[in-house]
Amino acid sequence: MNVKEIIQDLELSRLRQTEALGFFQRVSEPLKTCEAAQFKPFFQQFEADVAVFGRAVNPQVGSAETVLLTEFDNRRDNAIDGLFGQVKVMCIHFDVEIKEAARRLHAITENYADITLLPYIQENGKIVALLRDLDATQAKADLTKIGAAGWVTEIAAANEVFIARFDKRNEEETRITGLSLDCRRACENSYRSCVKMINALITVNGIEAYKTLADALNNLIDYQKQVFAIRDGRNKNDKETGK
Repeated sequence: MNVKEIIQDLELSRLRQTEALGFFQRVSEPLKTCEAAQFKPFFQQFEADVAVFGRAVNPQVGSAETVLLTEFDNRRDNAIDGLFGQVKVMCIHFDVEIKEAARRLHAITENYADITLLPYIQENGKIVALLRDLDATQAKADLTKIGAAGWVTEIAAANEVFIARFDKRNEEETRITGLSLDCRRACENSYRSCVKMINALITVNGIEAYKTLADALNNLIDYQKQVFAIRDGRNKNDKETGK
């Protein structure tokens, strides 16, 4: 049977090591909502693979890079605090339009109130989700209205630098090669199996029962493709300018 690809494909090999773990952790949330009996063994394998992969790339404590990593983490935390603080202040602004824009944004940011308290990897996943929410048309207009768009740019830049440094530290000082690469491949394979099974279920049973799940996964995949496109553009610009 030819399985119709309802859930989009993603070039998993393009994900950076830490980025890959974050992606797998995020997609596990919608995946676990699938209640089909045929799917459960596939998800259980995927969940187990993600857990092992997470342990394999967990940062080691005490290296010289850890101090730098903390500084980069503080930078992104400060940017998040700056955005959330400005949104909160603008919620009592005398200008009605600014106040309404801030309150719409506050409805988003309050979902991430504990974001800076999370461990490194989980915080990265939450930041990606926050940036996706703030990338919506209304949210972008509201950010401009209250003069907070610069904070979002800083959060994205700070997180990009942090993840690059986190991967560098892991690649140099932990067991990124060997065990963690094997664990990543296992995650990639079990993720693909989950997607293939869901697409098969959709083909056989129809989209209705799986639409929420498929939409959630495709939204995550679409956002990751946007990240790839932005990175490609930045790399192209760096080459052209000789950086």
